[in-house]
Amino acid sequence: MAAKILNYIELLKIETRTNNINFFHIKNLGIGHTINYGIEQAISDGYELITIMDDDASIIKNPLPVDSICNFFYDNCDVEKDMLVLPTNKADAFKRTTKGSGDTGITISKRLFSRHRFREDFIFDPIDLYFCNQVVKGGGECLIYPAWLIYTPPFRREAINGFRVLPQWRYYLITRNRLIWAFETDSIMESLSILRDTVRIIIRLERSSFKAGQSLVEINQAITLGIFDAIKHRRGITDHLQILSNNRFDKDAWI
Repeated sequence: MAAKILNYIELLKIETRTNNINFFHIKNLGIGHTINYGIEQAISDGYELITIMDDDASIIKNPLPVDSICNFFYDNCDVEKDMLVLPTNKADAFKRTTKGSGDTGITISKRLFSRHRFREDFIFDPIDLYFCNQVVKGGGECLIYPAWLIYTPPFRREAINGFRVLPQWRYYLITRNRLIWAFETDSIMESLSILRDTVRIIIRLERSSFKAGQSLVEINQAITLGIFDAIKHRRGITDHLQILSNNRFDKDAWI
């Protein structure tokens, strides 16, 4: 896989007529770690603004209007506190602010990154929402760029019998991380809001899973393990996460 990516990058350098494209092969410690690592590399290369892109994102307006995005950022955002989001669907392009709807398109300054990092112990869901929440709590805004430039596939990528579903380990992380977030929150109202949203999300996801023919017993087991580990304050790459995900993460790098 690494060889294929390197070949793709070499072709991309020829097409874009630039050598400023880098590829880093790192351990799988979750999306939070990957994003933080990538931002650190960009900052070390001298960049002031960084935009996050998932591997399955596609640019629908090519080339990406980088100058326009930068100008909009500096005209409308406080580099110390605010973040900009490049919308991944047409409807969001008409909004003004967002609470976060995915990590793709998040554009921040290196100054903001020095104050807020993506939470690595969450591994996956919902690091984007948590990051946006911290930006707002820090007195900033999450503004949306007023044009649709990027497309990403739906949140639930895998489809069974025409219904989009999530694997067991994602149920586990959604449950565990949201509960941990709620437990850590000082505000009772905010904590209750997180818990309420979590229940709604899980119910909605379970309905799709049931219609798709997934085993609700296995899904509820993943949810139960998520609740158990949240209560025990177990974060990061736990034994339960490894079992549910068939050891997809590099746990040896965690203590």
